[in-house]
Amino acid sequence: NDNGMWVLKYMCFMQQLFPKAGVVGFKFKPNRAILSMDASVNGLKLLGKLKNPSIKVVRSRRNLLDVLISRYKHKRSTAKVPAHCRVGDKACLEKQLKAGLGVELPAYKLLGLLKTLTKEENDVDKRLKEYRVPRISASFEKLYYSDDASEWKKILQFLSPKAAKRIGSISDVRKAMQHQATSHPSHKKTIRNFDEVRKILNGTKFEKLLRP
Repeated sequence: NDNGMWVLKYMCFMQQLFPKAGVVGFKFKPNRAILSMDASVNGLKLLGKLKNPSIKVVRSRRNLLDVLISRYKHKRSTAKVPAHCRVGDKACLEKQLKAGLGVELPAYKLLGLLKTLTKEENDVDKRLKEYRVPRISASFEKLYYSDDASEWKKILQFLSPKAAKRIGSISDVRKAMQHQATSHPSHKKTIRNFDEVRKILNGTKFEKLLRP
């Protein structure tokens, strides 16, 4: 245990690896298991204490129905479906989209799963606030499915106003992307038991998650 210094060391390493980059970072998925580790907690606490240099967090939240679809897509697939697809890899994208069609969600425990995921996501936000981590909230859907670059500009303005000037349009963003979106926007196509799911969610706080 190095009291969270691993975060600072890794970010310094990334800066040395990419000296010309406007912004460097890494993906951190703070699920329940990861947040139970001392290294993770101490790393987040350190971020709240750093002043110069400061390390900022982009807190992205995704539609929880899409989170479940992704999980069950990978569980049911007999073919090896990669977690991500690089931009331009048509074979990978075709495999992802095919695997993501007609996924059946477990109706009998759907609300319970969504409540659990919501609590986990809210707990992450509470931790970040408690540790005073400098952060900005972002929408996964706006980042990957929007036709404008406003969400990306918002993030870059927060991280580095100088880097934000490099982004003019969504085409600039897409040119810089290494990975592409791998799910279909319509839940009618991705959820096999769509009507059943819609009936279950109707009248609940999760109703708004459903995209026809």
